[in-house]
Amino acid sequence: MKNYLLFIAIFTLIQQAALCQMNLDSLKNELEGSFVEEMGSNDWNAYVIRYLDKDSLVKYVIPFDKDGAIEEDVWGIALTEYKYDDKNREVQRRYFNREGALHFSDWPPVIRIYYDDKDRVTKEEYLGINEEPVISFSKIEFKYNFKGELLEERMYGETFDRIGEKAITRFAYEDSSRVVIASEYTHSGELVVSENVAYRSDEYLTSERKKLIETRFLDKNMELTGIVDIFSEDKYAIARYSYPPGENRMKLEKFDSKMVLISESWQYLPPSNK
Repeated sequence: MKNYLLFIAIFTLIQQAALCQMNLDSLKNELEGSFVEEMGSNDWNAYVIRYLDKDSLVKYVIPFDKDGAIEEDVWGIALTEYKYDDKNREVQRRYFNREGALHFSDWPPVIRIYYDDKDRVTKEEYLGINEEPVISFSKIEFKYNFKGELLEERMYGETFDRIGEKAITRFAYEDSSRVVIASEYTHSGELVVSENVAYRSDEYLTSERKKLIETRFLDKNMELTGIVDIFSEDKYAIARYSYPPGENRMKLEKFDSKMVLISESWQYLPPSNK
């Protein structure tokens, strides 16, 4: 009988999801008793619960306050639903507000993800509340080289069809793939230059590119140029990152194009198990 009631509850939740309307309180209560996977926190909400339904390969993320009540995050999202295929690859993401309706925030409410036979993401589709293509930002397509390194991201939609609007990001690799140089272009192939910056060069500790150690901002001639930090208003050309052994923090140093130190700060890093 208990299993039957649980089946009915989950079936009801699936029906509501199909209609783009979720009862968040019922979902939270049902999953708390059956499918709790882990607890954590982020920068915006005090606590986050992640639920996993292993049978249907669905993962739910519900932010809540210190008293356990469901709470929308800063983007108005109260539930994020992740769906996976039988290879455990994420294939769909949906965002809901506190009322359980699909929610537009800084990004569309539905994202669908497609892969090639090497498990590389080839396309992301962005859909609206009725799961129709979003006119302003409909999809991103990805291309790779023979090593599996990302070569190009191409964005589609009315936003990216505007004259001078960046729509394509291209990547080049140097020094055994430790250095990644990114540049942006319009759909017509014109290089996009913003605040005199045409290229961004990121250097990593190893070719796996898991730990960033330096960023350089370059002009059209590949010479150092300054960029203004929107938060600190520092104008700098180089950022260097260092990681003291055994410490859960990172040192950030900013320099101008003549290698004069502009500022120095520390940032705490998330635990490695997150």
